[in-house]
Amino acid sequence: MSEFRRFPGIRRLLAIFERRLLSLLLLYGTGRTLVSLTALLLALFALDRLFDPPTWFRLALLALAIYAAGKAAFHALLIPLRERPSPTDLAALLERHHPNMLDLLTTAVEVDRAHPGESIQLKEAAAQEAERRLAEIDLRATAPSGAARRSMLRGMGCIAVLFALAWLRPADTRIFFDRLLGGTTPWPKATELLLLSPYAAGEELNLKEITRDLYRLQIAQGTALTIRVHAEGDVPEQVFANGPRGRRAMQKLGDSEFVLHLPALDRDEEWTFVGGDDDDGIPKLQLAPGYAPLISNWTVTVAPPSYTEQTPYESSASEFRVPQGSSLSVEFTVDLPAAEVSLHALDGERQSLTARANGSYQFEQQADHSGELALELVGHDGFRNASAAVLRWQAEPDSKPSLRFLFPSGRWTTVVGGEVPLALEASDDYGLRELRIAEDNSEKSWEIALDSDRLRVLHN
Repeated sequence: MSEFRRFPGIRRLLAIFERRLLSLLLLYGTGRTLVSLTALLLALFALDRLFDPPTWFRLALLALAIYAAGKAAFHALLIPLRERPSPTDLAALLERHHPNMLDLLTTAVEVDRAHPGESIQLKEAAAQEAERRLAEIDLRATAPSGAARRSMLRGMGCIAVLFALAWLRPADTRIFFDRLLGGTTPWPKATELLLLSPYAAGEELNLKEITRDLYRLQIAQGTALTIRVHAEGDVPEQVFANGPRGRRAMQKLGDSEFVLHLPALDRDEEWTFVGGDDDDGIPKLQLAPGYAPLISNWTVTVAPPSYTEQTPYESSASEFRVPQGSSLSVEFTVDLPAAEVSLHALDGERQSLTARANGSYQFEQQADHSGELALELVGHDGFRNASAAVLRWQAEPDSKPSLRFLFPSGRWTTVVGGEVPLALEASDDYGLRELRIAEDNSEKSWEIALDSDRLRVLHN
């Protein structure tokens, strides 16, 4: 615009008109870009929510959406703003909407440009006339702002709707953007399956969380395991566990808990769970069996009480029927180094054992009543064998001796000094040591010699 510095009014008018055009283009393009961005986000949300595509597909959709949004912004903003109009174009646009100017503005813009056959004085006179008639030009009528404002309002309205939805559904918003950026957070469903701590030998085990959707459990090889799943929301009638042993129906306990009993583990396994509309196979459970210490060289020495007159004996058994008061002495070794060896009684009492100089372990138990003790071994790598061995015993109390008259079977009458034949049967579970007979109302008694533990016939 340096070509017509002698006409500052025209120069200022064209500068204001150019800024107005650029601002309207900016508003219009921004509104279109916001509408396009909103449509893309809603489309991505709908596709992810309805079809739950894998991560690689979501990332591909994100890349396409970024490309589409960039292309829309390029056409709506960059191209219009980059192609800025010249003073001649601005003047022509103003005169198109103000025909009464009679090409005076166009002539004023080119006042300093000499063309063959043109009169400089006439062009300057036209420019001066245009300068005087600038008040007749209405920039708002030439470049109305209605379309630009409506476009911007539509764009702001779309953004407001997005913010309102995000405020109303914050959980869905967090999940959507996490998944949009490659995360694996699952969408909430009517049914949600949660993995509970498994059980082994009546003991609750601790799961190790690898990721939000993956859990790992290390357990001693050969351990029977009970897997537990809790269903939140709409509790399904059936939950299935999928693993290397096939598809297994889980047993329903109570209102919302399902269990699966697995036999002894001997290899790594991975299990997933489905039920209701929760069919994404999350969470996952990895089972890693390892080696816990085992009992070896198990020897039990049973020492019956002295009243039985039985000699002690050794056995490799773990269940015994013994006289009450017997002493059980147990000695054993372990096949792997153990970090912890302990005894567990039925009443919950716990006793730790320490290795002797020769590496073996020993404990004693008095069989005053029936009972059992369980041995628990824990290796240095943390693998636990909760029931490495169980010692059970049944203590049988000593019965009283029995005595029965076989003859005479009733009352016997004889003369003084006469002989009375007697037939007795006496017995005891551990044998008779002595048999004595006494008269009524007398402290006098005498021992009867025994032919056997069962029968003796006397004549008195």
